[in-house]
Amino acid sequence: MFRRESKRSNRERKPSARWRPRGEHLEARYLLDGGGLVWNDTSQLTLSFVPDGTDIGGESSALFEQFDDVASSRQWKDTILQAFQSWAVHTQVNVGVVHDSGLPMGTPGPRTEDPRFGDIRIGARPLAGDVLAIGVSQNSVVAGTWAGDVIFNSGASIGSLEDLFAVALHEAGHVFGLDESDDPASPMHSHGLPTSSTLTPEDIDRVQELHGDRLPDQYEPNNSFRTATRLVDPTPGQTSKLPPILMFGDLTIRDDVDYFMLPINRQFSGKIEVRVQSAGISLLAPHVRVLNSDGSEVGRSSSPSADGATVMVQLNDADPRERYFIEVSSARGDVFAIGAYSLVVSFASIPQVDIERVNDVVLERSRELTSDQVQSLLRNPRALLNLDLANDDDPSGAKDLASREGLNTIERFAQVGSISQKSDIDYYRFATQSESGNNVLNLTVRPLRPGTLIPEATLFDSRRQVVPAETLVNGNGELVLQARLEPGQHYFIRVAAEGADGPLRVGNYRILLSLVDEWVEMAPFMKGQLNDESPNQVQSLYIARPQLFHFAIDTHSVRDRREGNQAVFVNFWDSDREVLTRVSSPVNATRSSHGILLMPGTYAVQVFSSVLGDRVAQPAEFLLRGTTFSDPFGIDPNDPTEYFQCPDEEELFCYPGGVISDDPFLWDEFLDNLPDIPDLDLSEMVAALLGDWWSWYWNTLGENGPILTVEDDYETEVETALVVDSGNGVLANDIDPENGYMAAFLVTTPAHGSIELNTDGSFSYVPDSGFAGIDQFTYVASDFIVDSELATVEISVIGDVTLPGDFNNDLVIDIDDVELLHEVIRTGTEDDDQSFDLNNDQLVDLHDMRYMIGDILGSFMGDSNLDGGFGSTDLIVVFQSGHYESPAAGWASWASGDWNCDGVFDTSDLIVAFQDGGYSENYATSSVLPDPDQLDTKQLDPSQFDEDQKRKRRLARRHGAFVV
Repeated sequence: MFRRESKRSNRERKPSARWRPRGEHLEARYLLDGGGLVWNDTSQLTLSFVPDGTDIGGESSALFEQFDDVASSRQWKDTILQAFQSWAVHTQVNVGVVHDSGLPMGTPGPRTEDPRFGDIRIGARPLAGDVLAIGVSQNSVVAGTWAGDVIFNSGASIGSLEDLFAVALHEAGHVFGLDESDDPASPMHSHGLPTSSTLTPEDIDRVQELHGDRLPDQYEPNNSFRTATRLVDPTPGQTSKLPPILMFGDLTIRDDVDYFMLPINRQFSGKIEVRVQSAGISLLAPHVRVLNSDGSEVGRSSSPSADGATVMVQLNDADPRERYFIEVSSARGDVFAIGAYSLVVSFASIPQVDIERVNDVVLERSRELTSDQVQSLLRNPRALLNLDLANDDDPSGAKDLASREGLNTIERFAQVGSISQKSDIDYYRFATQSESGNNVLNLTVRPLRPGTLIPEATLFDSRRQVVPAETLVNGNGELVLQARLEPGQHYFIRVAAEGADGPLRVGNYRILLSLVDEWVEMAPFMKGQLNDESPNQVQSLYIARPQLFHFAIDTHSVRDRREGNQAVFVNFWDSDREVLTRVSSPVNATRSSHGILLMPGTYAVQVFSSVLGDRVAQPAEFLLRGTTFSDPFGIDPNDPTEYFQCPDEEELFCYPGGVISDDPFLWDEFLDNLPDIPDLDLSEMVAALLGDWWSWYWNTLGENGPILTVEDDYETEVETALVVDSGNGVLANDIDPENGYMAAFLVTTPAHGSIELNTDGSFSYVPDSGFAGIDQFTYVASDFIVDSELATVEISVIGDVTLPGDFNNDLVIDIDDVELLHEVIRTGTEDDDQSFDLNNDQLVDLHDMRYMIGDILGSFMGDSNLDGGFGSTDLIVVFQSGHYESPAAGWASWASGDWNCDGVFDTSDLIVAFQDGGYSENYATSSVLPDPDQLDTKQLDPSQFDEDQKRKRRLARRHGAFVV
């Protein structure tokens, strides 16, 4: 907060004189603010200027009206942006300008990445007379969408751009988490307008402690032709409808230049478009040139704009014999010469990928994504990143969290992962330093895409015991936990989907971990039990000065069982008996509120429980806790009413019941008539039970919310069709908030059977003959306005099957079965076991092996590692086995090159393999096999590939009889 000089007392506040919660007496605690929670994802923040008329705590914003009298809109906006950029250039922070929809400040939503407005919103309204502006710190857990917002005093005189810059620089420091400074040379000095508008070395050190030094991007050094980053063709050999190439870069210092080399496909002809975008990403003023291989300029474009821009060069007739170089630099030499950007190279006028999808990925916040991951998102916005094939579903396979570079005093880790199905679990490992005071964990898990995964996280110590953690935030698109850790210890983090039977169980996420030295205190406000005797509990809340609250409600079933359709609600009633806001949580969960601004007055806080459908609500315990950002606006000069002000005591408040306190709010016993428990409509229950975590996101879609789907499980017997009517179909447990008509539409078909899905949710499924195991299909539910998220239906096909080729009866056809058949053919010892006669010709010979490899496994003779093809890797493996024309090595197996099943590996086996016609020089499975050029011939164990392949396929298909 930026105040003029003032002689008002700033003495420390004391706890309230009394604390009388209804239900159970709790110790009185009061918190000045909710600091300590670090904005973990500052690599790409956004900023917006709220239009005049936007509601800010009951007052209309007058930002443009105020500063248009000082300078042009362009000038004063640039001045504020320069203030933020002056901090950002020293750190890993980027700030991009975006449009502001004009929704009220504090609208429910996530602290960052809300598409309706910037993470940082700039507005103006009347404030207390001695305040020039206030900035809500980004490290305040109380903030919600208030986090990062700056509000100027529309009644104050800020008469020049120089004064505006000084005030904005000060508030930007608060937004980035800095406190006031005692140094008069610092712009964070709090006594009047600062005499300096230049950051001191101490200021820079302080902001870098929170946000790290600015580091080169992943492509450095690429500041010359010789070191240019090669842009890889995403579809080698394709000549039409080429998908775009997208890269994330950063200009780290003022004279930084990045070069990229673009080789052209020899068969390509047509237009190429090179686009460099900082708009919405950073405040970089971009400049781009395209040059040919001899350095001659082909085209250029630039923009000096201070709020970022998009610049473009078009090559209307690209020369396929040429190598083009792309030079990215800045159009300016000041602070706007630094920042992140996205580079997009598009081929021809109609790209293969939808242009809106390209634009979405261009603005992707995960700037650390690799080029392969970026291309995956371009092809499919639902693509799952860092799929692990169940390798990290146990702590023994935990991934080491990647430490964020450039951080001096705060230990910070980050990782992108995905939950691919309801049973998927990811484990991560990290360690605390032996001699560090930063032993408070802030753990954040955020889905990359709104409206997808609702995550849960659990912390374990090195003995795999659960470490107690407190939930700070769980809702509005974000999960934040804090825990106290021991120095010099290893810990594990488990990430999964919340509730195995709930919706929203699949998606990408980013896990962010910070080790800090400050614990965020959450005070208990109300606690009790809701039951038949006390279904409705109420307390009074007196507010003397505006308070920005953050609430969390913990709920538990008294009977210690899952209550899937029950929720606990907290209503905040004003003196006119109107519900101002509501917090809700499913039973046996914790949910948090958005930042709730309560203006001075008297409120009734009501806690009650409700259940979906005709069921009766079961007893449930609750704890309402929270923290507050005190007195954000001071006394509103437009409403000078002195609520609860003690006569002749400026610093004290006199509350009902004779309570005198210097606290600006008081929780007390409710003495009035209890409000009735309200009747909740279906949409309110759905929001509480299913969509509460993403309620802000559904609201952005307009009045019509998407259908919330609940995934289904069915069973049938082997060789038996499954017929399901609409009453038990896939839509039976799905809910439309508007209670309207729903229709089901098939998206992906089952892999081991046929499906007919009707729009009313009924379906018929016929499993493939001989199949037993888990099959699945996906669908979307639609109300013909908005489609639901993708829902998965699992069908368990139960029973014993005899699968041709599964000689060891383990329900997996793999190398073990191939080797059993190989041994029978080599020795001729089938002993009347007709199961080895796969082609039913009354003989067991090489023809049966051909049938096994070609018809059952779908591969070719010579595929020694059964990866689906015969290629150079197979040859390398078998020659390095040591059996080629070497009787001393013993009998050769299929995996060691005996493809004609005569017991030896020689030229006759190569003839058999090549005559089958399946050889491809480029065939290799990179996820299973190493690069042949990198093989260590002395250490190679051919069996390792078979075992790895077998293990992965067993993990992926462990429930049924599958061909692998």
